[in-house]
Amino acid sequence: MDERAQVVIRGRCACGKRFRIRNAQPGTIVTCPHCRRTISISDADLRIAAAGGRLVPLQPEQADALEGILLDKAELRTAAKGSQAGLTGRTELTHEEAALAAALHGGARLPPHTAWGGAAQSADALAPQPKQVPRLFLTDLLASYYFAGQRRNALVLLAVSLACSLPFLGLELLPYVWDLLMAFSIAGIAIGVAFAIVCVVAVVLASAYVLQFCWRILAMTAGGDDEIPVHQASWSVWHDVIAPLFWVTAITCVCAMPAALLRTYGPPLGPLTTLLIVGALALGSFFWPVALMSYCVGGSIVYARPDWLLRCAVAIGPTYVLAWLQAMLAAGALIGFTQMATAVSRWPLVARLAYIVGGAFLTLYLGYVLFRTLGLLYRHFSHRFPWQL
Repeated sequence: MDERAQVVIRGRCACGKRFRIRNAQPGTIVTCPHCRRTISISDADLRIAAAGGRLVPLQPEQADALEGILLDKAELRTAAKGSQAGLTGRTELTHEEAALAAALHGGARLPPHTAWGGAAQSADALAPQPKQVPRLFLTDLLASYYFAGQRRNALVLLAVSLACSLPFLGLELLPYVWDLLMAFSIAGIAIGVAFAIVCVVAVVLASAYVLQFCWRILAMTAGGDDEIPVHQASWSVWHDVIAPLFWVTAITCVCAMPAALLRTYGPPLGPLTTLLIVGALALGSFFWPVALMSYCVGGSIVYARPDWLLRCAVAIGPTYVLAWLQAMLAAGALIGFTQMATAVSRWPLVARLAYIVGGAFLTLYLGYVLFRTLGLLYRHFSHRFPWQL
């Protein structure tokens, strides 16, 4: 059997769906089940996939060819939206669609005659027209506080927060339920244990969903979509929960490390030492938004290299300070709100339940503002970055 038949092609469609195609051959055509774009597999794509590269299809946005052969539909799984047209191997273009899309992005020259009907048209004539006038960066930044002006987003956030608060409400009511079930002897104890296990599992799942929800907001905002996603038809625990959690924690620790080292190994606390610690913390937090955005959109820690992050911040310019301040404001409010948990434990039951429901909404709201702010950095300034996806 041809060795290339064993290659698994991984990547993302331009609409954001992550795909995984097995047993592809050069010339194979698949159709994205979400946006109906056609994805042509070339020999160059197979070589890139064999080397471990992830592909993003080069397809013109105005292409209206919707027919194709779908390979291994069960292998397709959902990814956060945010990918842009382009292949990891832009230097080798082996089909007309790739050549056209690369020409629209300034990466290749169109042949004199194409399959699009006779003489090649200009890139300006073929480029899709925007459906609406885009917001300025500052306007888009402020729009995060009122759900980008979409009532649906507020309703979705409210529904998601109510659903996610239910497991925590169950945990809060667990002692009262346990005391009630103890009156039923062994059967009551068994039911109480089962209820506790269900509550704990539900809390873990709800927490994973909230992380994936916020991570998806970042990616979709970076891709130009302002609608808050409700769910993904299919998502990977590793790619959409474990990896984001690990890298958010790792990037945060790296950014906070200079301040922590000064605090631990620096001179005794004094006005100068305190000033140095605050300065180191501010410097580390300054690169936190662009580092997190780079990893989420790029899908690799390679895009969070310190030299690239510095170049990205410089390329964005003074407006990056506004995004940094808003991100720090949202993150600080989120941290401060979670610190209230110890005081809330002494409140009456009704107050604690109201705090859980209201806290779930406030947590998701602050997470929405924070992660949408990070996504806006890529949406508005990706053309200035030293790296292209």
